[in-house]
Amino acid sequence: MPAALQNDEYEPAPGEVTKYIRWHYGTRWTHGNFVARRIRSGCFSFLPAPRTLFFFELMHSPDFTGVFTCTPLDEPVTEGYSILGCPYLMGYLS
Repeated sequence: MPAALQNDEYEPAPGEVTKYIRWHYGTRWTHGNFVARRIRSGCFSFLPAPRTLFFFELMHSPDFTGVFTCTPLDEPVTEGYSILGCPYLMGYLS
């Protein structure tokens, strides 16, 4: 599912997909979150892009099966790294 994000502007970032499955009146809904990065091009495309958190819903019913919604929640994920408790590269090398 993440490979088809936003017209292929994004690619999955390392990590797990968080999901929750629920049945509602004969329809199975899957809700969840995942992290993706914008696909870069040009001379700096080798650098990793900032990460973005997404919310998604999948719907499985007799009439429709597929992605119901896939929405970025924030732009971008900005938590940084720390080395021995000192902030380092606030999210740039994510």
